[in-house]
Amino acid sequence: MEPFLAAPIKDPKAKEAACLKLSRTYLDLLLESQEFTGFILRSIAVPSPDSGFRDLMPLVEKGLSPLGLFIHHVFGTTLEQARKEVLLFTSLMGSLIEEKLRDPRYQITDDEVQWASRRWLHGVLG
Repeated sequence: MEPFLAAPIKDPKAKEAACLKLSRTYLDLLLESQEFTGFILRSIAVPSPDSGFRDLMPLVEKGLSPLGLFIHHVFGTTLEQARKEVLLFTSLMGSLIEEKLRDPRYQITDDEVQWASRRWLHGVLG
């Protein structure tokens, strides 16, 4: 996140490029630790205070907080709105990861990453 947070990103094309790079980096990170990825995605989708994994939630939140800072910095949203956007972003990217987790031979294409990234960007800007 540091390169994105170091300077303002104002140009629409630069925002789109930053979001695409963010999406690819996020997916790569999740693919590196697939045994933990399912837990992360479930925790985001259905946070449960009664979950046996609740002690791990600070770790999940720490991992996602840079996404919120990126959204706040690039789009000028409030931190509360950025938190909501993190949930939307992770849901879209999570749908790509879930297919990969179901079938390890499945390859996430650049077109899919670009579509998900642009879909999320359209929502943030809308």
